[in-house]
Amino acid sequence: MAGLRAERPPEFTDDELWWGIFTKKSLVVFLITAGIALLGVKLFSLIQLTSVAVILGMLFVLGSVGIVIIPVPGTDVLHGSGMKLDALLFNRMIRRKKACIYVKITGNIEKRNNK
Repeated sequence: MAGLRAERPPEFTDDELWWGIFTKKSLVVFLITAGIALLGVKLFSLIQLTSVAVILGMLFVLGSVGIVIIPVPGTDVLHGSGMKLDALLFNRMIRRKKACIYVKITGNIEKRNNK
């Protein structure tokens, strides 16, 4: 039965757009990173560095939401065309961690070991 299933094309998604910009995933990332940035602003305001914390928080939020929103260009088919940058980076981290080299051994293994 598994051979009868086809992959769903990437252009057919069930994501709703919130405020015309955000998908559900990017909205969740925005809210979480905005909360972290707000905590950072509160902590930095104790040592009178509120403006630095606001700038760093804005860069953190924009960077994390940008990674979730921006797709890989369509010309890079072999490098994850159509995927979002967060999924691509996550896949590359997994591949790098589980990297191994496969070696094809031909012939008789016993003869090679006896040499």
